[in-house]
Amino acid sequence: MCHCYDSAVSIYTALLLENKLEYRQAFWKLREECLTQFGTQLYIPSACNNPDYLQLLADSLRDAGIDINEGINQP
Repeated sequence: MCHCYDSAVSIYTALLLENKLEYRQAFWKLREECLTQFGTQLYIPSACNNPDYLQLLADSLRDAGIDINEGINQP
């Protein structure tokens, strides 16, 4: 689960710096893999998972006008 958290933070941070389709695609791939593997555990704080911080980053993306869903189905 630590890998999922660290990767999500990296992707969100990269999106805040540079809104690229490849980062959004990486997020959706990671989301699918992590939810399949860990499910609801991702919503429980632990030593290597801080859901509140991920929510803060997600809110920052929305505030910056970045839609992580945009362009996902495009080639």
